[in-house]
Amino acid sequence: FDDEEQRVEREFTGKNVRIVGPILDPLVRELSREKSVSGTLLVNLGGAEDPISEERFLCARTISQLFSHLPELGLFPRKVLAVGPKQKDKLLSLEKEGFEVVTLDHTSFLRELAGAALFCTTPGLTATFESFALRVPCVFLPPFNYSQFLNLLAFRQNGAAPLGVHWADYGIGSDIHK
Repeated sequence: FDDEEQRVEREFTGKNVRIVGPILDPLVRELSREKSVSGTLLVNLGGAEDPISEERFLCARTISQLFSHLPELGLFPRKVLAVGPKQKDKLLSLEKEGFEVVTLDHTSFLRELAGAALFCTTPGLTATFESFALRVPCVFLPPFNYSQFLNLLAFRQNGAAPLGVHWADYGIGSDIHK
């Protein structure tokens, strides 16, 4: 997270506190050695939960609209949409767009990711760093929350997000962290 070194100095001086990077599953290293790329588009939405909205299926409806009727999807012989169990049933309509709508355990997710030709994801940390470690090209979807908003800004500032959509592209929060 942003400014963690300063926070540790300020709040934990004299205590045994260390900042460590995200810890990746050891399977990532194994999968990176045996990597074979398929023509799969893997879309990751995590749990795709919206704890703030009063509208129960707003998140699922937004996702469905985002991935409906995109001619570019035809470039991929296989399309997998990985989403949490609470939203899965609401996204099954994307099967008519050729998506396999699935909920995966972490090991299965990593295996899908390792073989993907392209990975579309919200800008969370774990799946993003896993895709970087596996050298899977990554396209970022709009952030679902403020930490993802900041992550994507940082990825862009460091040249790690050449492709993606950020709310700041449309003037929303564009003045943050300039």
